[in-house]
Amino acid sequence: MKKLGKYLLLEKLGAGATAQVYLAKDELSGLLYALKVFHPSIVDRAFLKKRLLNEIRMVKTLDHECIVKLVDTHLESSPPAIAYQYIKGHSLEDFQARLPFAFFAHKHASIS
Repeated sequence: MKKLGKYLLLEKLGAGATAQVYLAKDELSGLLYALKVFHPSIVDRAFLKKRLLNEIRMVKTLDHECIVKLVDTHLESSPPAIAYQYIKGHSLEDFQARLPFAFFAHKHASIS
């Protein structure tokens, strides 16, 4: 099992262009988190690092029951990571797959 700081990486939940998200367990508390682990190259490029810092600043200001909370940051670790509150459920990708195609066709239709 891989480890990043105090987190044990249990399973991969998803991946994107800049990061991978893992279900992670805090070794000290035993609590589960969604750990967003950034590709190491992100901190090497100034515009990506700025985007990462902007994400942290923005998410820290959000406070709503329907938004997961940022719990912890590990920017000095290699690779850098952000721990978010973990809520068991379906991914956005799973949710979108269940929506009727007509919903997307209507939402993204061009207006003349």
